[in-house]
Amino acid sequence: MPTQKHQGFRLGAYLSSFAYNDPETLISGDRTGTWKFMEVSMTAVRKLSDPEIRDRLNNLNDWSLDHGKLYREYKFKDFVTAFAFMTKVAQAAEAAAHHPEWFNVYDTVKVHLSTHDVGGISARDFDLAQQIDHIVVTMALPGPDRGS
Repeated sequence: MPTQKHQGFRLGAYLSSFAYNDPETLISGDRTGTWKFMEVSMTAVRKLSDPEIRDRLNNLNDWSLDHGKLYREYKFKDFVTAFAFMTKVAQAAEAAAHHPEWFNVYDTVKVHLSTHDVGGISARDFDLAQQIDHIVVTMALPGPDRGS
């Protein structure tokens, strides 16, 4: 698809991307003013049923349900490692256009995943949970620091 240059205004210094809220078209842009238009099918995203959620939870390590969202808590050796983990997750989440709700205090990161567009948990949440777990493994953390 074509890339178009947008010259009308600049995005804020810390805003790295923008998504137009149309279920069929995603418009992404960055601080340089480069805009890409991509067709995105949102029809494939649906809220999973309770039995589907329970079945998929069996394939994830240490994830649970908390207030209708997937939940996991990770504990790291220190704040810098926790923040490095969050940075890697942020990059994966941005690439997937699916973002976690999370909370960080010192060496602990609490992650909640749900799909707001469907009002619950979708396959996108399980995909991101698997990516997050893979990030922890690839960070080569020793034993208990891999999260709890």
